[in-house]
Amino acid sequence: MCSSRIFGQKENLNAIKSRIVVQVAQAYYNLISLDEQLKIAEQNIELSDNTLKMMNLQFTAGQINSLAVQQSEAQKKTAELLIPLAKQNISIQENALSILCGEYPAKIEREGTLKTMIPETNCLKDYRHNC
Repeated sequence: MCSSRIFGQKENLNAIKSRIVVQVAQAYYNLISLDEQLKIAEQNIELSDNTLKMMNLQFTAGQINSLAVQQSEAQKKTAELLIPLAKQNISIQENALSILCGEYPAKIEREGTLKTMIPETNCLKDYRHNC
């Protein structure tokens, strides 16, 4: 009876350890995904800025009206609003990951990107080749 209880406790401990490892992996993957979202948001700002410059040139040349320029400005401002939100989400995820690892909330160093984290299997290679 006593040995089965000890065995059960050991198995419960192993299950908890496994759950923590899975949660750490998920949190790190989420952090890398948020980094990618931030990069995309920054690229969108750059593209919006280029679009706005072209729109201003077209407006100056009389090819478009001011409404098109205003719409382009609004798109750029919308893209700019995503940056602080993405940075906040990254900070929250870093803090959660730190706490999950038993440390004080801190910035987490990353190695690689989302693309390098996902191994490319033969199935993916075949899919890309056939497209």
